Amino acid sequence: MATRASASQLWLALCIAASSQALPPSRFGSAFSPHGIAARIRLVPGRPPVAVQDAERRAARKRARLLMQSPPIPAKTLFGKMFDPASAVIGAVVTAVTVKAVEMVWTWYFSERRRFASTVAGARISVAALKTNALPYVSRGEIDGQLQQLVGTRLVNPKINTLAFVFGPRGGGKSTSVAHALENTTGVVFAKVSGDPKCAEDIYRSIVNAAIGVPPNTAGPTVDEATMTRYLRAASAKYRKRHPDAVGWRPTIVLELETSSSAATVRLATQAMKGIVWDRGACGAILVLSDAHTMYSITSDSGRHTYIWVGDFTEEEADVYLDELGALSDDRSRSRRSDVYARSTTRAVGLSALASELKTAASAEAVVDRFVRDKALLAEARVTNLISVAMDAAKQRRGERGLHFIRLMRAMLVNGGTLAARDARDYLCTNQEIADVLKLLQHHAIVLNTVDDVFVFNTPADRLAAHALLGEAYDDDFDDGFGSMPALPRSAP
Repeated sequence: MATRASASQLWLALCIAASSQALPPSRFGSAFSPHGIAARIRLVPGRPPVAVQDAERRAARKRARLLMQSPPIPAKTLFGKMFDPASAVIGAVVTAVTVKAVEMVWTWYFSERRRFASTVAGARISVAALKTNALPYVSRGEIDGQLQQLVGTRLVNPKINTLAFVFGPRGGGKSTSVAHALENTTGVVFAKVSGDPKCAEDIYRSIVNAAIGVPPNTAGPTVDEATMTRYLRAASAKYRKRHPDAVGWRPTIVLELETSSSAATVRLATQAMKGIVWDRGACGAILVLSDAHTMYSITSDSGRHTYIWVGDFTEEEADVYLDELGALSDDRSRSRRSDVYARSTTRAVGLSALASELKTAASAEAVVDRFVRDKALLAEARVTNLISVAMDAAKQRRGERGLHFIRLMRAMLVNGGTLAARDARDYLCTNQEIADVLKLLQHHAIVLNTVDDVFVFNTPADRLAAHALLGEAYDDDFDDGFGSMPALPRSAP
């Protein structure tokens, strides 16, 4: 009885043995606790007990085998089943096309062509940006009328490809006059040519940079004539899309050549504009030249060129200008204006300098006297330099056409201060040779107005200096080989 175990005791012993083998030795004792046995043993009717951890491992291995043996379950996508080869190819193609399209849109949006077209189609010239030190503008009837007629009838007419040139003495207000004439015109690009451009592409790059707001000398992709034409036509298309009735609308380019521009630069800029204005018909263009004598760097073509001369203020215009500046405006000092006009200048740049000095001066009388005296000294130096040139010409080319400025200035004084160029052709050389001398600052005593083909003194101070220096000493003692000199009037005209 004592040695024979019952069935229930045997079953319990087997369960304890199985549990103890599944546990590490350090935890053997926990198997005899009721909680340990309940937590790690699962009794399955009809089969031996199995440790829970071993059962779970076997179940995991079985699930893995089933997954490996079973075929993949196809997933439905936008282009069909995931594992369909045709759908995979279509998906790859669509993805590539989408990426390329996004790239193209990105490139187009930030491209120079789109930026240029979008800007130019709505651009208006900034008059304030062209005013030096916020100087006032004085309406000049004849000049304004010529410029507005140019804008209204020629620049925007698709049947007339016009290249206009605005020129005149330095400091006369050429750029400001053009700006005001175009201030109500849409599609104006104002660009400056500085330095020494080597080719037409440099000119076009300056125009593009000015339009998109990049500094003038910033490098960028090459812009040749064909590229510039595409840019301009894109701007025209953009504007016409916004304004369907604007048939034939084209942009207008204002190209200003700085004072230091050489004759080669002027010719290069002219050729560059001819290409896109005449040959391509892509825009209208105005070239603002630095001075009066730059015109001789350009081949004359009156049929397709338009020339506009911007000279000095009339006395009435000069009065308006000084009133706007608040200079010599009171009753006591206003009488001195006539002295300034008659003995120094009526040019905008000179009057602006006078007004600036008067702002901080204690005595207006002293400022005016010093201003007139300084202008007289400068004019005397310029006339003296031209006399030296003429004396050298008399020695080297006596009796031949040359730079005979002594005879020219005396003839101008006899004729009231001006002389038609045709009346001096017997003793003067070509206009190009004359311009090469007169364009130098030290020789700016005479200006040749190429529109009217007339020689004029640069300022009233130059006229007075010529009268004072070209006295009777040149009547008998100077011989340039062309006979007696014109007799001077008793007083300067």
